[in-house]
Amino acid sequence: MKTKRERDMNIPKRDNLKGALRRIRYQFPDYPESNLMYSVVERAVLDLQSRNEGYSAAKYLSGDIFHAEIIGIDSDWVRQTLRTAGVDLTQWMK
Repeated sequence: MKTKRERDMNIPKRDNLKGALRRIRYQFPDYPESNLMYSVVERAVLDLQSRNEGYSAAKYLSGDIFHAEIIGIDSDWVRQTLRTAGVDLTQWMK
């Protein structure tokens, strides 16, 4: 049986996440190191669909996204891209 918190959560739709990831991916240069950094960010975004991993993913994406920053991509821009796609990171922090 689901808890009240689980019933109230709005898990992002995969299509919304994929659209946001396409915009984010375009900003990462096509080099092995940046591909690895993108993979970490991508995993965190996809983990937002998981009730088990969602909190950790939202916590990572709400702070300094090191794996984007090291490539020169602003964490705030990543979060704004996710918000534009309808992803609410704050729901995991309740």
